[in-house]
Amino acid sequence: LVSQLERNPVELIAAAGLSSAQLRNPNTYVSYSKLAELLEMSAVACGQPLFGLLLSELQTSSVLGELAITLSQQATVGAALASANRYLYLHARGVRMTPVEQGESVVLELTFEISSPGGIDQLIQMSVGQLATFVLDLLGSKQEPIALLLRQRPLRSAASSAPKRPGLRFEFGTGCDGIRIPTTWLGRKPHFDEEAMRRHFRDFIQLLEQRY
Repeated sequence: LVSQLERNPVELIAAAGLSSAQLRNPNTYVSYSKLAELLEMSAVACGQPLFGLLLSELQTSSVLGELAITLSQQATVGAALASANRYLYLHARGVRMTPVEQGESVVLELTFEISSPGGIDQLIQMSVGQLATFVLDLLGSKQEPIALLLRQRPLRSAASSAPKRPGLRFEFGTGCDGIRIPTTWLGRKPHFDEEAMRRHFRDFIQLLEQRY
């Protein structure tokens, strides 16, 4: 994404105190606060206040690794989300998801217990976008748009540049960071992505070959 926005990603990674080599293996763990710092630096360098949202648009549920495949095998979408919250620390320590009922809807609210010198606005954007992508993949079929909620109040020009993603509706300046879906969706059976499963095991075999 940084390259698309005509900036040098290698320089930004180094400026954040990370190494490009660390990112070659997608299963490598890195400092969460360093990631937040890198995202904020990238947003400033690229002049894009919605950098985190744009980044999440380029990602799939595969960013959750093995966790996404395991969760898609739960009996219902509600059970999958409950398991996601239980094991979220394996993917990102310091993030918690809380379901809050609002009439006929439920808000999956994300809270962050980390800090970074430049703030964590971009990390929040990316994480909320990833959550929305995960839920869309769980549903696996067309439905009314999911509301993506952000406390942040971007400039009007920035809000107009929000990703135009099918199945999503963006709301800024809300009381929380997360997504809102109808409560009835929690009882649906999750969509199982066989291609994602094949891709996962193919990548895992390649990783074993590299280690050997």
